Amino acid sequence: MKRNGPWSFALSRVVHVVVVVVILAVIGVKVAQRWVIGRGNVAESDEQTEVDTVALRRESEQALESEDWRRLVAISRRFVAAEPEMPYGWVRLGYGLHQLKRWEDALVAYARCADFREVRPWALYQMALACADLKRDADAIGFLQDALRAGFKPKDSVLAEPTFVRLHSNDQFMEVATLFESLTSKPASEQLAFLEGKWTVLDKNDNVVGSAEFEKVADGLVWRGLFFTEGGDTSAVMYYYDPGEKRWERVRVDHGGAVERSAGTVRQGNRARLLGLGELVLRGERVGIEGTKKLVRVRLIRKSLDEVVEIVDVSGDEGKTWTTESVGTYRRPTALSSHL
Repeated sequence: MKRNGPWSFALSRVVHVVVVVVILAVIGVKVAQRWVIGRGNVAESDEQTEVDTVALRRESEQALESEDWRRLVAISRRFVAAEPEMPYGWVRLGYGLHQLKRWEDALVAYARCADFREVRPWALYQMALACADLKRDADAIGFLQDALRAGFKPKDSVLAEPTFVRLHSNDQFMEVATLFESLTSKPASEQLAFLEGKWTVLDKNDNVVGSAEFEKVADGLVWRGLFFTEGGDTSAVMYYYDPGEKRWERVRVDHGGAVERSAGTVRQGNRARLLGLGELVLRGERVGIEGTKKLVRVRLIRKSLDEVVEIVDVSGDEGKTWTTESVGTYRRPTALSSHL
């Protein structure tokens, strides 16, 4: 039997290598084709998801506008399934369930909303509403406190919210709810709006000692007030806002001719001192008709929607010691009558 020579063996090895290279090349092309197709499918799938999300948003807006809550819930469920890390779907889902009075389910959706910083304050407030609907009063008040701390600012008064009316007899609720009316959350033109109108003035023993009336001027940046004592004396006061200093200025002239000038800012109510709606704190000087001078400190405290307390402290030793000169309470005449 004839044996193959070295050249024949070498040629056989070369053929084998070429065949292997060709096979690998073919496999490589196939893999590359599949990779490209796969990438194309992924891109196409992503594009399709984006289109679906846009369409779902459009359908959601239509359902919301027509108040079709069942449809809104169905669309929102599809949205959160596609985009669970976007707050949009959870907000609409919670709201739709809430409108259907499915409050427990709404709470679950709102809790998910609260995970997103941009909608957390709103979600906490909605959770308070849902708990109030479920008559879980302690939870409602707790979530209301959380919403306040998170910085939620309702468009309308919390006290006017129909869902919360039932809780007006709850002191803890009233304490939290009135904090939403804090002066510090309002623009300057609205900070002293609570003064407007007529008041009955009482002393620290709750005896009626006169009346007062405040009038808005310059779109709320100036306020004029007149005080009438039971004995017939009259005093006048004016508050005006200084935009340069970002503070309120006050000028008061009493019936004896003393002129008092002070300035200050509003600040958040302190529940430790039972200041629910904020206070205006001013410091300045009083000059008597004979030229005598005293430092004066005035706190105008908004205790409730129908009651304001004014505390006046004076110092004759350049602020080393202070003495409370007067404590007056201003009450709406209607509130006084109903109280009696």
